[in-house]
Amino acid sequence: MEQFLKLREGFFKDETIREIESLPDGKAIVYVYIRLMILATENGGVLTYQTSQKKEFYRKLSKEIIVEPDGIKNALKVLKRYGLVEIIEDQTYSGTYIRFPYVADNRGIETNLFRRKEK
Repeated sequence: MEQFLKLREGFFKDETIREIESLPDGKAIVYVYIRLMILATENGGVLTYQTSQKKEFYRKLSKEIIVEPDGIKNALKVLKRYGLVEIIEDQTYSGTYIRFPYVADNRGIETNLFRRKEK
């Protein structure tokens, strides 16, 4: 089963997305946001890493979505400010969780039955 993220028709008309796009590097930030949401879809809208491995985590994401690690850090900072991501550091497990609320409400699972209906 493959999971997917649904972008609503009005996604790019959303006031918050438009405001972010108007920032310097805003379009790049929205691009990073979409790419990270797609990566997080598999885990219910959450990306996780060990807090001590933050640089390695950004490097891995950088290779995956072909954006410099600083671009990812900047995007997450802006997205957090606008409430589009939640960054939670769990001291008990020394882990960091990046939660994308949009993903939780807009993901689906493609099943074999769905594929047969589409043919």
